[in-house]
Amino acid sequence: MASVGQVQDITPFDHLLGTWSEARTAPYAVSLDSIRRFVQGAMNTDDVYGNTDAAVVARFGGVVAPPLYPLNVFVRALGTPDPLDRLRDDPHWDAAGGVAAYDLPPIDTPLVKTLNGGTEARVVALAKVGDRISTQARYLDITPREGKSGPLLIVRVEVRYFEQNGMDLLRTVRTLIRR
Repeated sequence: MASVGQVQDITPFDHLLGTWSEARTAPYAVSLDSIRRFVQGAMNTDDVYGNTDAAVVARFGGVVAPPLYPLNVFVRALGTPDPLDRLRDDPHWDAAGGVAAYDLPPIDTPLVKTLNGGTEARVVALAKVGDRISTQARYLDITPREGKSGPLLIVRVEVRYFEQNGMDLLRTVRTLIRR
């Protein structure tokens, strides 16, 4: 395989594009307490989220979470290994998770460091107390580039967050820069 910097007119990663990963479900359902902790942590002063007042519940069809809440539901379940323990064995690991966090196939490249290139988000609906949030991801783009410091790989990953009935809550596109 030619080095990334030498290949400008074709992308050798086309076989990875477009296929959704297997769905995975967060270990815990949305709860009033998890919404409260999220709202307090974000210092959100909007009293809609987590509000159990009958008028607010009627307006939204349930007790709702903030729009970006689904991004934070994939926590480590109690009793499972701490993923940061990997730093002991692999000092080059960036702890960002990269594409492995989305259960996508690995990208075969010598470019192993991952930088955050940004995230776009489109809110579709609000999660409600009792929802079980799941996610799926797919590669949208894998583009080789030549940067000032050498070859780069620009990876764009679309992630959909949805509730137990399949209704989308949130769609994101995350850009990862491999170098």
